[in-house]
Amino acid sequence: MIPGVLCYDNGRAILKETAAAIKGQDETASIALEVAVENERALWLYESCGFRVSKATDYYEWVLI
Repeated sequence: MIPGVLCYDNGRAILKETAAAIKGQDETASIALEVAVENERALWLYESCGFRVSKATDYYEWVLI
């Protein structure tokens, strides 16, 4: 993959191969991902690979001045 270049097909392929490798080692394994709720591209990618949202949380940010 080339840094700075979006390519969903590469990301999807890497994610699916990684998930398959984990399942190949342990069929009972599960994979949990954490992504910001406003990151729609990541959510779309994960959902297109079969992941489902189990809970959504908004995070608070405290900016020190």
